[in-house]
Amino acid sequence: MDLYFLRHADATDSGERPLSQKGRQQAQSVGAWLKKLYVAPDALLCSPLLRARETAEIVGELIGLAPSAETLLSSGTELDDIADLLLDFDREDSVLLVGHEPDFSRAIATLIGGGRLEMEKAAVAWVACKHVRQGGGTLRWLVPQALML
Repeated sequence: MDLYFLRHADATDSGERPLSQKGRQQAQSVGAWLKKLYVAPDALLCSPLLRARETAEIVGELIGLAPSAETLLSSGTELDDIADLLLDFDREDSVLLVGHEPDFSRAIATLIGGGRLEMEKAAVAWVACKHVRQGGGTLRWLVPQALML
C-alpha cells in the first residue's frame, strides 16, 4: 500500500482556522505538483477540521478525487488510528491522507521504524507499506511545499 501524507496548508489563527490566501495557493501548488507526478491515489481521506478539509478539497479537485472527512484523522491521530481507517483497502491501493502535525511526523516515524522528521505546512510524504504498523513502511520521499515547482 502506498500512503501519501499531506499536512494541511497554511491557515488563519481565527475562528475555525480556514486556509489563508497563502494556504490556498499552497494547496493549489500541491495538487498541481501531485498531478504532474501522476500521483493518482485510490482515495483521499482528511481530518474533519476546516483547514484540512479545505486543503483536501482544493487538492482533490486538481487530482480528480472527492475527499472523505474522517474523525480518526483529527488532531491527535496515532498510527493505529490510520491503520484502522485503512482496513477496508487492499494492499495494492494508494491513499492520500490530509491531516496535522505533529501527528503525521510521529505516525510516519513509527511506520518506518524510527527516526525523526517534521512536516512543514503543505508538505507531502510518500511511504510504501508492506504493513501499516511499526516498521512496516519505507519512506520514499518527503517534499516541502517550497520544492513543488
